[in-house]
Amino acid sequence: MKYNKREPIYQQIAREIKVEILQGKLEPGDRLPSRREYAQTHKVNPNTVQRAYQLLEDADIIVTEPNVPSRVTEEVGVLEALKAERIHKLIREFYEATQAIGLSLEQVVEELERLEDESC
Repeated sequence: MKYNKREPIYQQIAREIKVEILQGKLEPGDRLPSRREYAQTHKVNPNTVQRAYQLLEDADIIVTEPNVPSRVTEEVGVLEALKAERIHKLIREFYEATQAIGLSLEQVVEELERLEDESC
């Protein structure tokens, strides 16, 4: 992954892991690479990975116990909250983009219905 310089890398790593969980690439209970493994694979500093993992631990998205690899939480409520957070963010970005080009709510709904019809 290429990291942008406008946002701390540890936040980008944490977001990347969240997206992998939401996409099902990481399932509840799955083991995460060690901080060192992740750092080597992604060519970042292990301390950066530590900060990302700590961010995820603080949000209860991953679980870390002594002498056991970190893993994705199995707490359904935490995973549902993660999904709700992502949905809210995506919808807000979509809404702001449609407002920026002057689309009305009715136009947006029409386009969404058209997309739904095309996908059926």
